[in-house]
Amino acid sequence: MAAALHFHGPRGPGSANQHGAIAFTTWQLLRFVLRAERVDAEVLCSGISIYLLAALLWAHFYLLAQTAVPGSFSMPAQASGRQELSFFDAVYFSLSTLTTSSYGNIAPVSRHARSLASLEALCGVLYLTVLVSRLVSLYVKSPIPPDRDDPKL
Repeated sequence: MAAALHFHGPRGPGSANQHGAIAFTTWQLLRFVLRAERVDAEVLCSGISIYLLAALLWAHFYLLAQTAVPGSFSMPAQASGRQELSFFDAVYFSLSTLTTSSYGNIAPVSRHARSLASLEALCGVLYLTVLVSRLVSLYVKSPIPPDRDDPKL
């Protein structure tokens, strides 16, 4: 699991492949959820996976913003004195922004980073709203299976 989260930075080996794989997988899962005719465990797990993969995708965007505009994020000084956004920090910031539960220990400073954070928070709230309404509507429309203990059958 830890090896899957290893990141060499926006210019490092495989970063474009990682970004593309995450985006492709997220898109395919989203298509699956939106085309589902009924709610089952696969649809629910796909919906959750989309949310978590979106957080990883946004983390890549934050790392790109940090590369394009160094100092895009303000964060507490680390023991090494390093103020650079690591992949772990980007995922942490992304998850806290997507869920709108940010703790304020990492803050976007540049206009690009603030715009990305605002957009991610908006996408997180809208995704949950749309997903829940879609799943509830599918659940309401799905036929109720007959009771096997019903003597009329």
